[in-house]
Amino acid sequence: MPVPKFFEFLGRPELQKFVGALQGQQAQKGLFITTAKFSAGAVQYTGSLSGIKVVLIDGITLTRLMIKHNVGVSVEHSYLKHINISMQQVLQYK
Repeated sequence: MPVPKFFEFLGRPELQKFVGALQGQQAQKGLFITTAKFSAGAVQYTGSLSGIKVVLIDGITLTRLMIKHNVGVSVEHSYLKHINISMQQVLQYK
């Protein structure tokens, strides 16, 4: 189902269309992924459904999953700094 590219919030009407398509295929589960955010109404709607489970993944969640599972991401620079003194030594300088 095509979704316009630049949504700030994805609302209930888009999810109702998606749920209708799932029901048309007699599906009991669906996964809706968007780079936008879901409106409160959209989240409430999917929470109120009975007989069908819809998982919502917004842009932030999608980004976190991509980073966690190394999908479509790469490390350019990585720095790890370590201080070679103990806390006790730090407190001596006060």
